[in-house]
Amino acid sequence: MVMKLRVLAATALIGPLAFGMTAVGQTAEDDWEFAHDPEKKLSVAMVRYEEGTALMAQCQAGALRLALTGLPGTSDPSRTLTVARSDGAADVQTYDVVAQNLLSKTWARDARFLRTTGSVQVRTTSGASQPFSASFELPAQHRNLDQVLTACGYSLENDRDQLPRADEAMRLTPPPRKLTTGGRSGSSVEISCIVQSGRLEGCRSDHHPEDFQPRSAQREAATWNGRRVHRDDAAGNEGKVFYINSPLLTVVYTTEPLS
Repeated sequence: MVMKLRVLAATALIGPLAFGMTAVGQTAEDDWEFAHDPEKKLSVAMVRYEEGTALMAQCQAGALRLALTGLPGTSDPSRTLTVARSDGAADVQTYDVVAQNLLSKTWARDARFLRTTGSVQVRTTSGASQPFSASFELPAQHRNLDQVLTACGYSLENDRDQLPRADEAMRLTPPPRKLTTGGRSGSSVEISCIVQSGRLEGCRSDHHPEDFQPRSAQREAATWNGRRVHRDDAAGNEGKVFYINSPLLTVVYTTEPLS
C-alpha cells in the first residue's frame, strides 16, 4: 500500500497520537508538521497520511522517540522491518510494539534515516507472523525533523549510520556496573561499537544526558572495548555497528545519620 500525504491547513492540532502529546502544530511549506511546548520541554515533528498512518519523531526532556502508527496490528512484542529509501539506502530496524498498531523506538539513527525526500518503503522481514509492506511519500523538506533531533542534543549526521547494523540480540558479556557521580539515576549513555575479530572495539559515546560530562561519557563507552561477542554471533556481525544503552547508576549522598 502507498501512503499519500494528507492535505493539512497551515496550522493544525496534533492530537494525542501517543505518549500524551497535545500541542498546536505549525506546518511549514512541504515539511514535517512541527509542534513545540517549552513548558513540557516537548518538540514533535510528524507526517500524517490519508490512510490514517503517521510517522512521528518526539523529543521530551532530552529523550528521543520515533513512532510509526496506523500500520497493521500485531500481538508480537516487537517488529523487525527492512526500511528502504528511494535513493537506494536501506536499513534493518527493530521497533517495540507499544500498542497493537503503534511501533516505537529510541535510536537517533532511525530518525536520521528519514532526513530525505522521495519515498520510503517499509516491509516486515522474512518469517514475520503478520507480514505487511507499505510505502510512504515524505515531504520535500525535513527542517522540522532536524529541530527535534537538535532539541534532544543529537547530531544531524553520524558516520556510523553508513555501516550495517549488528543484530540487536547479539550476545556478549557486559562490563561490571559501577556507580557514577554524574547524570540522573535511570538515565543512560548511548554507545556505538564495531564488531572486530569477535570483540567490541572503537566504542564511543554518541549521546549522553545534559548533566553528564562528555569526558565521563567517553570513559563509560571505553568500558565496553574488548568485550567478547558470543562465538556463534561473531562471524555474522563482523564489521557491523552495535548500539548500547549503558545505564547510569548514580551515587546518592546524604547527611542523615546511619541507623
